[in-house]
Amino acid sequence: MNSKISTIKGFVALLCLAMVLAACKKKPEGEITVTTKPVTNITETSARGGGNVSYTGAFTIGAGGICYGEAPNPTVYDVYTDDSHGTGDFVSEISNLKPNTKYYVRAYANTSSGLIYGNEESFTTKNEMWLDYGTSFNTCWGLTDGGTLTWAVMFPVEVLSSYAGMKISKVRVYVGESGSYTLDIYEGGEEAPSNKILNKNNTFSYEGEKEITIADAIDLNASKNLWVAFTKTHSSGQYPAGSSLGKNNPNARWRSVNAGSWLNSLSNGWKDLCWCIKVYVTDEAKGEEYEIVFP
Repeated sequence: MNSKISTIKGFVALLCLAMVLAACKKKPEGEITVTTKPVTNITETSARGGGNVSYTGAFTIGAGGICYGEAPNPTVYDVYTDDSHGTGDFVSEISNLKPNTKYYVRAYANTSSGLIYGNEESFTTKNEMWLDYGTSFNTCWGLTDGGTLTWAVMFPVEVLSSYAGMKISKVRVYVGESGSYTLDIYEGGEEAPSNKILNKNNTFSYEGEKEITIADAIDLNASKNLWVAFTKTHSSGQYPAGSSLGKNNPNARWRSVNAGSWLNSLSNGWKDLCWCIKVYVTDEAKGEEYEIVFP
């Protein structure tokens, strides 16, 4: 009988030891879920992403965010954000992107079980489709003795091919005086604008950049030079035409005084300027707008 008791005690001891060893090797029970949210607020160079982290069990959740790159299955060894420290939803701001480029995105979480990645999402940045003379406002110009000043930019055919089939939907201009301004848009012309396709009067109450919406968007004829001009009659000491400096592109500085000949040369104090005029076109098929800034 003593032998049987001893045998039973030994078996129980071995069973307990096995259970302890099994417990030591056992990983935390539960599950970690990392979800990548669709990307929104997409522009030419930025976007907004995010994700969600949740778990059941005894895990520890550390830093999280998104990782992204131009190749599928991005990891934290690509570009990543650090937006989350725990569970729940998080938002990630994505910047310094390239225009017209496809990117892949995955949410990630650093956990006690290692790095966990979510599903993959992808997006394509908008096509920048803009050409730049340099439009940061610098100063305003006017006629020394006053009069009627017309200033214009001309987009040559060679830079318009990318916009064939689109429509002109908005114009922006920097004005230095309040009052009435006339917007004229032309198609055609080498040394002066030719066929007028829009004439619109506008009244501005203060200086600054103004946006003019064209209610009935105009078809962009990419086979002819595009001219965008503003006219204001002003007094001596007034400076209606906003400009930037330093590009020295003749197509950026066309002007006419008192309805006279068009000039784009630099003389009599006209410095190396370009007019602060921008044109927006709409690709109606895609429902997107693009900004053309004089090249």
